[in-house]
Formats: sequence, structure tokens, C-alpha cells
Amino acid sequence: MSASKSNRPRVYCAHPITTYGTAYERACFNTLAELLPDVELYDPAGRYKTSAAWRRAWPRVLASLDGLVVFVAEDGTIGAGCLREITDAIVMGLPLAVLEAGSLRELVALDLVPVSERTRSCAAWPGAGDLVTWQISERPATRVWAARVPAEGMRPIIRQRVHQSVRG
Repeated sequence: MSASKSNRPRVYCAHPITTYGTAYERACFNTLAELLPDVELYDPAGRYKTSAAWRRAWPRVLASLDGLVVFVAEDGTIGAGCLREITDAIVMGLPLAVLEAGSLRELVALDLVPVSERTRSCAAWPGAGDLVTWQISERPATRVWAARVPAEGMRPIIRQRVHQSVRG
């Protein structure tokens, strides 16, 4: 359960720094607010003055989360920071989703941008699976993300995409 002051489930909204302060970012947050009306959306944009400040705060923030949603930059990619946030959420066992075409879908893959074209702000394409919803159980201490959990345990989601170029 989260350490959220509002006592609502807390979902981290991972998104590329290149989207911070844009109309696109506002549109994504408006959509997330409609899709997740009973959830506290944690937006990292503007909270930290430096990457070092974010790194110091991240362990505490991560421990307070109930899930993570990622939305991509307008080119469909996420950067290295989002990859770290997703990786840490996987290690913590948090449910993951991607905002895609106005709906939440299970995050099922991360296709890495080819090494020759990878940058800090362009590192991977998230792969979306089935639709997911946020559900709050009757017991306040239990919050569940309604997504498929494979019986065989966690499957690898990071793949190397070798044939698609970012540069069109």
C-alpha cells in the first residue's frame, strides 16, 4: 500500500523529459485523470531541480507507489530515465501500464532502440498488451491492478529491436 497522504492509490506517471510542460503532456494527464479518477497521479515534472535531486528522492517515491503508468514522447519512444523507472517498478513488483490511444494497456515489452541510434531521450518503444483497469478492493490495505499475471512468473519484457530505424 502506498504512503500517499490522500490515502488513494498512488501511480507514478513516467514520461520523457522532452514532454514536460507541453500541451501533449497536459493532454496525457487529462486522459489519465479521466481513466483513473480515484488514483493520485504522481507527476515528476517540475518536482526536482536536478537529476541528482531526483536520484536522492526516487527510493522514497518508489516505496510509496501502487503502480506505474508510462506515456511516450510524440515520436513513440521513451528515454533512459523512463527505462530506469520501469525497471525499478518491475523489481518492486509494481503493476505497469502504458497510456496508448486514450486507454491503459498492460506494459508487455520494451523494444530497445538500436544502439547506433539510442540517446538519453530516445531509448525504447513500450509495447502494449491487453486493456487494464485500476481496482480498489474492499479491504483498504489491498490495492490490485487488474492485469494478467503469467503463471510461470515474470516474463522478460526487454527486447532488442534491430530492424526499425528511429530516423524514418
